[in-house]
Amino acid sequence: LPYQRGDSYVVTQGYNGKFTHKGHSQYAIDFVMEVGTKLYAAREGVVVKIKSDSNKRGDTKEFAKYGNHIIVEHSDSTFSTYYHLKKNGVGVKVGQRVKRGQLIGSSGNTGFSRGPHLHFAVFKAVSVKSTKSLPIRFASIKGIVNNPKIGASYIAR
Repeated sequence: LPYQRGDSYVVTQGYNGKFTHKGHSQYAIDFVMEVGTKLYAAREGVVVKIKSDSNKRGDTKEFAKYGNHIIVEHSDSTFSTYYHLKKNGVGVKVGQRVKRGQLIGSSGNTGFSRGPHLHFAVFKAVSVKSTKSLPIRFASIKGIVNNPKIGASYIAR
C-alpha cells in the first residue's frame, strides 16, 4: 500500500468508479486522506516523472493538468502513479531509485479533485501515447487484496 505500515485509509473510489475511474484509470484506487499525509513507495523502482508546483484544483476535467504527482517505473516495465499531491509535496527527483516503503511525498488536493485524497494507479505503456490500466494487488495485514471495495479500509502491512 502507498502509505505507512499500520495506517489505514478508506477507499472512496475503486475499480470502474463512477466519477473518474474509466479508461486509463479503470483500475485506480482513491484513498481519502488529509492533506500532508506521508506517502510511501508501494514498490521499488525509478522515478520517471514528477510535478509539484501546482496549488490549483477543481471538479472538472480542465483541472487535471494541475495535479501534482509522482510516477515510478518498476523492473517489469509497469508504472505506479501517485496523484493529487500537495504543492511542493514531492520528496523525490526524476532518475532517483526508490525502495519499497521509502517516503516519497505528501498527499494533497490538486488537479481534478473534489477533496483531499490519494489517487493510486498502476499501468503499462501500450504505445508512446497510450497506457493500459492494470488491476492492483496489495498486501494488507489481513492478506492479499485483489479488488478493493468502496467504503473499506485497509491496514498497510
